[in-house]
Amino acid sequence: MAIVSVIIPVYNTEKYLDSCLDSIQLQTLKDIEIICVDDGSTDGSLNVLKRHAEEDARITILQQENQFAGVARNYGMRIATGKYLAFWDSDDHFYPTALETMVAQCEKDNADICLCRNDVFYEDLNLISPNPASLSSSRLPEKIPFNRNDCPDTICNISSIVAWNKLFLHSFVKENGLTFQNSRNYNDVRFVTMSLCLAERITVVKKELMRYTECRNGSLANSMNSGYVCVKAYADTRSLLLEKGILPERSFANRALVGILYALHKISDYPSFKDLTDYLKKEGLQQMGLRVQDNDDYYYVSWGNECIKKLVGSSAEDFLAYYMNKTYWQYQVEQTEKRVLNKKLTAEKKKLKKEKELRLKAEHSLSLAQQENQHLESEKITIESSLLQRNAVIEEMHEQVENLEK
Repeated sequence: MAIVSVIIPVYNTEKYLDSCLDSIQLQTLKDIEIICVDDGSTDGSLNVLKRHAEEDARITILQQENQFAGVARNYGMRIATGKYLAFWDSDDHFYPTALETMVAQCEKDNADICLCRNDVFYEDLNLISPNPASLSSSRLPEKIPFNRNDCPDTICNISSIVAWNKLFLHSFVKENGLTFQNSRNYNDVRFVTMSLCLAERITVVKKELMRYTECRNGSLANSMNSGYVCVKAYADTRSLLLEKGILPERSFANRALVGILYALHKISDYPSFKDLTDYLKKEGLQQMGLRVQDNDDYYYVSWGNECIKKLVGSSAEDFLAYYMNKTYWQYQVEQTEKRVLNKKLTAEKKKLKKEKELRLKAEHSLSLAQQENQHLESEKITIESSLLQRNAVIEEMHEQVENLEK
């Protein structure tokens, strides 16, 4: 039995797959199994998988028709043997000590789940930056390990609702019958939310252990046209939490609000936007547990309560104008932050380049000095040898003069 089963759904990520698999194969924790599930790729992804599998016996390849990442992860889980489960994505990159660090933390704290931070690679900017939302220190309880009873208002908001920046104890997942949803998007909402709410012991690693790729053309996260799947994912998860009597009402509502705001942001045409807002007003908000609150601070997004008021009380056209205004300024802030980060990165690259040039120049000067020193040493030896020879001749001449005087 391996220590960790790394399960990777693969769909048309040929461009990124070598880098991803290399980063997994080079993990400092060697006792792992790597289960790659090809989800009906139409590019060269399967060939890349086969090439790596020929080189590394730890890699197992499974194939299925295109049914999306949730189904692929469930398929991989069925054959996994590891003590722990990692659900990683095929277009991301994982730092060498990621698994070793999280396993050590789980073992130390006897934890069901380990959370970590991640960096984000903005492909369009060629920029890598930290992702504070991946693990919110301000929402963590003082007590580590912890569970939902230690932070009922933030348990769903401590970490991003994705599976790939977490490590799960296999027996915990199995005992609770946790599976991923069979949907194109948001397929990890139920799995991750239920895990966080059911776990008795959750631990954390407060450093970046992986790098998520943002803005990949063709990725599922960047090709959404409808938010209905988002509503269903959160509605189904809420129903299950209520059924088990473990719903953290405020925390879940805040997580659902972020999910639906993101889904609205991704809609690219007005008819789809109107259809979704009409559906939200009719039944979607209620299904997700979202409603106007007396306290504006109930939602962690500063304009969250106002947003729900506008959605409920406005036409789709008026709400779109409101929403575009709010997200426009948010977008401007984000773009400004990206530009600042990009400027810092450029300055840092220039600094590193200059330091490298200076180092190379210094090394070259040192090499020349060493060569000159060797030359001088050689000349010194030659001169000393010549002097010795001359001294010998002089001594011999002195002896000859002394002999003649006698």
